[in-house]
Amino acid sequence: MRRRVKRIPYKSEELEAQINGEIMSITELKKDLDATREFKSELTRDIEENKKRLSSVIELQSELSNKLQISSTAKSRAEARLEKAVTARADMVREIEELRRQKDVLQRRIEFCKEKDAIGMASRLGDLTCSYKEFTI
Repeated sequence: MRRRVKRIPYKSEELEAQINGEIMSITELKKDLDATREFKSELTRDIEENKKRLSSVIELQSELSNKLQISSTAKSRAEARLEKAVTARADMVREIEELRRQKDVLQRRIEFCKEKDAIGMASRLGDLTCSYKEFTI
């Protein structure tokens, strides 16, 4: 029986050592679990923050896209108005040139008519001066 008595305390020390080892293992695992939970919590906060940022960026992108579309439409309208104005200006320039040409023609006609009238008047005056009668006493 002596052997049994010696073996029992030896096994109890061994079991105690194993229990202590398991307790230390469990303590380390709890620390690891707490650290992992904290890491997970930080990641969750980071993910939520990044979701909010992404949402803001998407909203801003949508706003900018709308503004770009409005600007593009306004630009197209302005270009169309500019094209009409350029066409109208070209038409006006052509019309002005035509009116100037007509003015020159009319001025030449007026000069011609004035000269003709002057010649006519001179010939009539010449007829009057040439056709005088002389009276004697």
